[in-house]
Amino acid sequence: GPLAAGAFRQVRRSIRTGGLGVRSATEHTEAAYIASVMACATKDAYDPCTAEGFTAAIGSYNNKVLADARIDATALPRAPLRQKELSAAIEKCALAAETATASPASKLRIQAQMAPHAGAWMNVVPNPGTHTAFGNRQWVTLLRWWLGEPVFDATFLCPACQKPMDVYGYHALTCKKWGDGITRHHALCDEFAEVCGAAHLAPKRERGVGNTKKREADVLLPHWDLGRPLYLDFAVTHTLQPTNLNFAGERAPGSWATEYARRVKGPIGRRLAALNTPFDAMVVEVYGAWAPEARHIIEKVRKLAGTRTPVSTRRQRTDQTYQIEILNRPNRPTTAAKRTKSDDQN
Repeated sequence: GPLAAGAFRQVRRSIRTGGLGVRSATEHTEAAYIASVMACATKDAYDPCTAEGFTAAIGSYNNKVLADARIDATALPRAPLRQKELSAAIEKCALAAETATASPASKLRIQAQMAPHAGAWMNVVPNPGTHTAFGNRQWVTLLRWWLGEPVFDATFLCPACQKPMDVYGYHALTCKKWGDGITRHHALCDEFAEVCGAAHLAPKRERGVGNTKKREADVLLPHWDLGRPLYLDFAVTHTLQPTNLNFAGERAPGSWATEYARRVKGPIGRRLAALNTPFDAMVVEVYGAWAPEARHIIEKVRKLAGTRTPVSTRRQRTDQTYQIEILNRPNRPTTAAKRTKSDDQN
């Protein structure tokens, strides 16, 4: 069906700010014209204010941005302004107006989607060999979920646990029945281990410390730093948990992953610290925001993978980033689809 006004505005935002990158030419026409005139004026040494419509374009542009980003036509900077910077200022103003009237859940979703690389899955080249391809139904469901649009037509009882299923898919991703959470968790660990294998880090899955039978690590990197191992425990947290709604708009993107990482790392970390064993929690929010420690490890792994393959380093690093960011996204619309009310339940 047609998109709601808020979802349509999000579509027009850049991927970096949680949108789909389908920008409005009308909304950014002044930014493009101002940047073009200033670039030409610098190169050809003339006053940009003499260009037809330049002053009017600045006035129109100033109406679309916050006060601190407005341009003074009488005191233009010596270096030409770039369209990227001007368009970013327009988006910042539009985003501020949008979040001011948004619901707490929408504020949290927008913040989470602005985390570094959270929208990287939209830039990926569809490739079944690297698990970065979506089916039509997966793609449509994932986009509706990303835009905060209803995933289901109406509420109904979850066929797995018989609890109410909301139309936005929150329950579908947090339901404890049918093992979907475990499936997504294992997919995340397996994909990360595969990337670590490309980096020649000899990863091992589900390992304990010493002779204990308790599996402390989802992924063990036996030779991480100066020959010392690193035990990694993976976890996924939902940004829109009810306890988070009271803090909507007050925390930076990725803060919920950071907080959850502290809770995960606490008891396990203390236990392994007593054994002098390095440990880190690899926590990611459902919208793609990783905790800082996890992001640091991912960056190091992808750089190692990029330098240890015949593919160009830049291309390999890009591919590995997309592969890690997209990890278990196909399982999310699949999880929702499994809980769709069937015809015999009508």
